Amino acid sequence: STAATGGPSPNSTFTSYFKTTAEDDDFEVVTTNFGWTTPDRLRFSRRKISGEFFDAVLSHPRYNASAYGDLEANPDPSRRVVVFLDVDTCIEGNYPAYSAPFSVNSDWTRHGREKPYEILDRSCGHIRRAAESPVLRANEHSRLVLLDCGSGPLYRLMDVCSREAAEARKSQFRDADRQEHWGDVLGNPQVII
Repeated sequence: STAATGGPSPNSTFTSYFKTTAEDDDFEVVTTNFGWTTPDRLRFSRRKISGEFFDAVLSHPRYNASAYGDLEANPDPSRRVVVFLDVDTCIEGNYPAYSAPFSVNSDWTRHGREKPYEILDRSCGHIRRAAESPVLRANEHSRLVLLDCGSGPLYRLMDVCSREAAEARKSQFRDADRQEHWGDVLGNPQVII
């Protein structure tokens, strides 16, 4: 659609992308309940850019705070959802401060020595969990949207979470949650990167 100014309306791109049924506005915006939406949220590092994006998702008029948990317990094929993760997948090193230390561009980190690829590596298992969840699988038109905004092999989600990268680094990590990878999630048509 076109606004009076001649440009697209604010949510036309978002709505049209998910137009896969006769009705173009029958979806809910939801977030997973793995990280920032839990009481243990400080165990999940968050970059400022990710926090701002996440706040925008929470402010969306179609956001349904309880839908993910409800649909996990009771999958409903009649409900189409657009799922966003509540864990960080966007390691942008220059936002908002260019060339600043890692901690300056973070809302919070798990510990002071945390490396960017460690954040992404821990997120890989959560990506798989969301991609394979009954929430997403109940309706073939539902989508999981991932932000991949890194600028190098240790910062790009697709590089860190690929099967090959995870296998190559497996010996570097002691934590069990750092050894998961996407596997076939990259080929899932419901996952948008």
